[in-house]
Amino acid sequence: MTEGLVGDVLTEVQNGLGYVDARVKIYQSINPSFNPDIEFTKDPICRDIPPVDNSLFAIARKLILESK
Repeated sequence: MTEGLVGDVLTEVQNGLGYVDARVKIYQSINPSFNPDIEFTKDPICRDIPPVDNSLFAIARKLILESK
């Protein structure tokens, strides 16, 4: 799952998707009902952000930086 997800996100980044949107895409892969417009406007203590292994973000960020 990780390789496919990161590969999909990298392809979308190469096509113009920004890093913040890439993070949202990863969150939504864990919880499809995650809505950043609602969650990111809440107080940080009250946010309901799906738990995601930070390695996904690290891999995606590394691949994004290497692709530029």
